Amino acid sequence: MQKIFMLIIFIAIPLFFGALSGIIAGNSSGQYELFIKPYLSPPGYIFSIVWSILYIIMGLASYLAYTNSKKYETLYILTPYIIQLILNLSWSFLFFGLNYLFISSIWIITIIIF
Repeated sequence: MQKIFMLIIFIAIPLFFGALSGIIAGNSSGQYELFIKPYLSPPGYIFSIVWSILYIIMGLASYLAYTNSKKYETLYILTPYIIQLILNLSWSFLFFGLNYLFISSIWIITIIIF
């Protein structure tokens, strides 16, 4: 029972960050619709579905990393993951919230490298 509870917590953490990102970003769907996009660009509602699935998978992966590592390795394994969640949250705020396009471009490159 404790393992199931831990799994739920590990899945809830990235979902929380994703929801918080959506709240901070504000009307990102409206902004997305205003962009000039290629013909095959997905509709805006697809992003929330895909990101939710991605966050669930990330939570599952972090749970597996946590449960399959030695106690002293856990910090080294999960620290980059937590930093990446914070970087993602910050990008949404920079791009959609503050509309800092240049800074958010640099930020997304940092996320990709990280």
